[in-house]
Amino acid sequence: MKPEDVTQELFDDMLFKIVDEENASVLLSIPGVYEAVAEEYNNEVLKRLEEIDPIDLPIRPGTTKADRIRQLGLNEYTFDYAIPQDWLDRAVAYLKKNFLYSYELKSHEMYKGNPYQILIGGLVWLYDLHGATFGRPYPITKEAKHALECLPDNFGYSDEAPEKKE
Repeated sequence: MKPEDVTQELFDDMLFKIVDEENASVLLSIPGVYEAVAEEYNNEVLKRLEEIDPIDLPIRPGTTKADRIRQLGLNEYTFDYAIPQDWLDRAVAYLKKNFLYSYELKSHEMYKGNPYQILIGGLVWLYDLHGATFGRPYPITKEAKHALECLPDNFGYSDEAPEKKE
């Protein structure tokens, strides 16, 4: 079909077909589109953010632990990205032995149900007080949170908010 034969209706139909085939993130990367969509959905985004636990926010591909810490608002706390190996080994052994990690975790594409990957990728070691010697595991993904909830109390997980450093 020649461009001069294209009606506005035909153009719009093809445009909608193309848009339906694209990923939303591709469309939002087009100059000006993000701004228009963000302005249109501003109130809805803010309303939903008030209703959601931050740990349930989606993790975009390429997100690092540092990015996730900022997203969750934990960057003002003292923490370590490394997880103590002895704690990790005990937690993984417990989860594997007791099969307490759910089907959701077993089938999660990123982790392939491996509790080691779930914990190492989804935890930081949090120190409740500035300068504290002892820390505790703290989840930065919902999969790690679920895995921690499957562990007995003596593994040190608490869903209490950490104390702010002075």
